[in-house]
Amino acid sequence: MARFSLLACLFVLSSARFAGAVVLEEATLARPEEPLELRGADLAALAGRGVDAIRLFAWRDGAFASIPLQIDERGPSGGLFQEDDQPGVLDENDSVVLMQEDVGDRVDRSEWIEGAEDHRYEIELIDPVGEGGRGWVYLFAGDGLPASPDDYVEMVSLDPFEIESDRYVERFAEGNPGLLLDVIISESMGGNGVDLYDRVKYRAKPSLVLPWLTEEDGWVDYGGREPIDGPVRVINSFKVSLAGFLDMMDGTVYFYRQMVVIETVVNQIIFPDVRHMLWIGDANPEISDLVYHNDAGEAGVSLTDTVDGDGIRRIDAPATFHEWVSPSAGGALTIQDPWEIPGNEHSSYYCDGCDETRWPETGDGTQWGQWANWVKGLPFGAVIPTETWNIRLPASNESVGERFSHRFFARTEAITNWQEREPATGVGGGGHPAAARSRPRLLENRPNPFNPHTRLPFETPGGELSLALYDAAGRRVRTLVNASLPPGAHAVEWDGRDDGGRPLPSGRYVARLSGSAMSTSRSILLIR
Repeated sequence: MARFSLLACLFVLSSARFAGAVVLEEATLARPEEPLELRGADLAALAGRGVDAIRLFAWRDGAFASIPLQIDERGPSGGLFQEDDQPGVLDENDSVVLMQEDVGDRVDRSEWIEGAEDHRYEIELIDPVGEGGRGWVYLFAGDGLPASPDDYVEMVSLDPFEIESDRYVERFAEGNPGLLLDVIISESMGGNGVDLYDRVKYRAKPSLVLPWLTEEDGWVDYGGREPIDGPVRVINSFKVSLAGFLDMMDGTVYFYRQMVVIETVVNQIIFPDVRHMLWIGDANPEISDLVYHNDAGEAGVSLTDTVDGDGIRRIDAPATFHEWVSPSAGGALTIQDPWEIPGNEHSSYYCDGCDETRWPETGDGTQWGQWANWVKGLPFGAVIPTETWNIRLPASNESVGERFSHRFFARTEAITNWQEREPATGVGGGGHPAAARSRPRLLENRPNPFNPHTRLPFETPGGELSLALYDAAGRRVRTLVNASLPPGAHAVEWDGRDDGGRPLPSGRYVARLSGSAMSTSRSILLIR
């Protein structure tokens, strides 16, 4: 069971120490299910520091609390499973990961951790959706600083692959960590211990003359990689083949406390024209109170239907989310960007206990509460990167798919601010909250996703500034701004090319705006 202790993480220095504490702003961020990932480049002042000397804290109830932090070191080309050329120290491309539920209030710079060095990073998290909630965490460095004892998620076994947190359990087929068999919502979220899934399925029909291939026709290659198991996330990565066709799909899966993020790349290298490809979720028919929701019903109205065995519903557009909710067993929400996949047709369907036999059945022998994204006519040479959120939901009748879909497309922003310690004065040496707003700010690019151009607006109080683009591996691919700018609003366009003028492939990129002792970033999706 993943370890979690509220009391053990509280790091109290002395009761008198906090009597004059000044809270500059109270935390209002409300995205607890999601992680926040920074790169070492966002924390440039700590470059070269030993990762074991870096600790994360949040200010809560008049004290600093030690909170879970995971630093995943990356190799020279950005790979998580490559050997780092500077092991044990923070590099520009290393991942620094925390959970957004752990944020606290913003406090004065006279509030410090005993034994820490005289500088720290204040990290401000900003929700761009709705009223724009905010929260803060603090990175300190120093020998012997306390680390949080909490472990939010852990790998229970490698084969069959099994993951457990205090909120859900996931189990996969023996020999195939890409074939999900069980999702069980924990009692802490109101679950009754009943498995939500029959299984997750995959179907491909390479041509008109060949039969359907299923997940049972494939095999998985770890490539000698062992999963990464840390206190914030477990990472698994593998290649999938079907019927002996190598490298048809690359998958990297990130397991967090309440959600799973799946990054896949489908490589269409096997036939001139793949006729059908489906990603399918199939429910457990023993859950009698399961209700399905998505956002692509007729005339744009949400399709909501109790699972009662009354047939198939075809949706001539891809759905952004598919959601099962149950007041007894808990729920599962899948969100995927429905951008146009190259092919003749991309649609979704929902099959409620239907008798469709157009592809082989596996698992429990039924197609109950089944949903799928369906692609037809995938051209040879297509490379399709996708990102999927799988969120594990508490027992409820409420649909939250639309709310989480907004979050999927508007990720939490982060501003890092390198601060020097100030002596305690009793009057709040950290300054007024408005002072923080004078820092450079990167605004939302439009359009996003984009092809071929997008506009990146930003604001600056003036001075030296850099705006650069990084790929998913953390490599800098394009520098758009590197100059001293006057105060005010500015904007620059990006054409999806690197510094050498070469077109970059489809995928998610990070725009990072850096000024004196601070950095802020946004996610950008390029679609070819």
